[in-house]
Amino acid sequence: MVGSDKVTEPVAVRYAFRDYLPGNLQNSREQPAYPFRTDDWE
Repeated sequence: MVGSDKVTEPVAVRYAFRDYLPGNLQNSREQPAYPFRTDDWE
């Protein structure tokens, strides 16, 4: 689940979408998440 006080109705999520941005999302075993997106817009 993703949420933000600044976005009331999100329609898509992107994480570490650009190659040069470091991410900080980890699972409970402290393994980093792979970049992903939930949209298919061009």
